Amino acid sequence: MNNYEIAMNSEGSVQLQNENLKNIDVDFLYHFGIDNKTTDLEKTFGDVNFVVMGGSEGRMENFAKALYNHLKDKLPNLDPKCAETDLAKKGGRYVMFKIANTLILNHGMGFGSLSIALHEILKLLHYAKAKNLTFIRMGTCGGVGQEAGTICITKTGYTQLIEPYFPYAACGKVIKLPSTACDQTIKIFSEHVERAGLTFAIGNTVSTDDFYEGQGRTDGAFCHYTSEQKLDWLRELSTVHNVINFEMEACLFIASCNRAKVKSLCACAAMLNRLNGDQITSTKEVLGGYVDKLMSVVIEFVSSPLLEIQK
Repeated sequence: MNNYEIAMNSEGSVQLQNENLKNIDVDFLYHFGIDNKTTDLEKTFGDVNFVVMGGSEGRMENFAKALYNHLKDKLPNLDPKCAETDLAKKGGRYVMFKIANTLILNHGMGFGSLSIALHEILKLLHYAKAKNLTFIRMGTCGGVGQEAGTICITKTGYTQLIEPYFPYAACGKVIKLPSTACDQTIKIFSEHVERAGLTFAIGNTVSTDDFYEGQGRTDGAFCHYTSEQKLDWLRELSTVHNVINFEMEACLFIASCNRAKVKSLCACAAMLNRLNGDQITSTKEVLGGYVDKLMSVVIEFVSSPLLEIQK
């Protein structure tokens, strides 16, 4: 049974695996500044179908505004202030916006801040009884054999040791969580990318603990390998393991969604081809254009089902 079938069999709702939560009367989601008693979570978040996450606050704020502008004339009852209302403001750690049936929030950079955000957003949506959920990570990456601007869609998230799972440590022991994304969601999203006329690749993603040595860069503060060794490794990743990109979150993101039995998708715009160098040299305007194109596809992906219902 694949991940898509598991999620569909559970109506796409979050399946938590923690009996201890039954003993908590008020669950305070500290980093969001939200609890399950003061806020009517089912009323506020019960209609959420899509969760779109990305690293930076600014990118997710821009995405919220862009999605609102795309929908405002098509959904007359849309709250005109929804793209300006930060639902996680009290927490002071993340930003969160709700535009129609899409919840938008940033997750910071790397596994630590992402893990915190996922734990709390999964609990929030469980308490809200949200169904038919799809989680999307929208970000940037370094392409491996993929040119700048390519939209890299993750099939399986790998560790920096090229392991096809996420090694989650708890109480001094490691559990290995499967990190392969939902095939059906990848198929539907890639069709949107294709219709937009954008270059894309589907393959495996190496998620690392850092931006420099973990990704084989030679321009960090430390480096104990040669440029030739780096290139040999990158070529091996591409040819042997079908790795198309590096970033720092996909492996955990997909594994956590699989664990909660909700569908997931990771799509990132490549900022450079690592086979050609380590430093990102394109202008800010060019790089921003790559992200904008990815955002436009994600907007179509999350809004199409909603607008179809409105017809």
